[in-house]
Parts: sequence; structure tokens; C-alpha cells
Amino acid sequence: MNQKFILAFILLFTLSVTNATQFYLCRPEEPLPVPNVTIDPDPLTVNTDTVFHVSGTLGSDLYGISIILEDANTQQIDYASYDFFDNPYKAGSPFNFGLNYKIEKNLPSSYTIAVYFFDSEAAEIGCAATFIGF
Repeated sequence: MNQKFILAFILLFTLSVTNATQFYLCRPEEPLPVPNVTIDPDPLTVNTDTVFHVSGTLGSDLYGISIILEDANTQQIDYASYDFFDNPYKAGSPFNFGLNYKIEKNLPSSYTIAVYFFDSEAAEIGCAATFIGF
């Protein structure tokens, strides 16, 4: 009995890990650092409080982050921005925090999520993207 329980637990754990949303480089032609991004709960669900966990180290001071959702035709579905002008994360220093987010619009079957990281001049200093349903 214990062996069946252990096997079932390992199988469920493996499935939960392999189905996690993976974030990648936004644009290969303009390679920027790709900070770590995870979503909780995963997958993103309409009308559910969600936390985007972001972490990493960037080469420039981090002053802001934007989360942008677009459909397959690159039409914007949703946008959220977060700024840290009062207390920026310094270049070369590790950061690790959560961004509260909630989408109230219906999601199409295929869409992208991009998380952009900005310096004090609103220049991109990092980006992580994922493609859902493509």
C-alpha cells in the first residue's frame, strides 16, 4: 500500500512541476537579461488574485516593472505597472518579491505574458515572456 501511495505522490509531483508556466527571453534579436518569474496560482485564471514572483540580479537599477498580456494578434489584453522610484533595487543586488495582479477580462485560447523590467529612464533592462496556447 505504501509503495502505491509513494508512486502516486511522485507522479502527481512530477506532473505539477512539468506543467508550470516557463518564462523565456522576450526578443532574441534584442537579448536582455531574463529574471526569474513564476505565477501563483499557475495557470493564470480570470478573477483570481495572482502573485507574480520575480527574482534575479540586473546590471542597472530597477525602478519599475510592467506586466503586459497580448493576444495572438499582439493586441493588448491587459496591462499593469509597478514602480519603485522611492526605493529602487540597486544594480548588481539580488531582488526577490511578489507583484499582486488580477485579470478581470476573459483570456483567449492563445496569448502571451511579458514582464518588462525598467530603469529610471523607462529603458528596458530585463524581460521575461511566456506563450500560452501557441
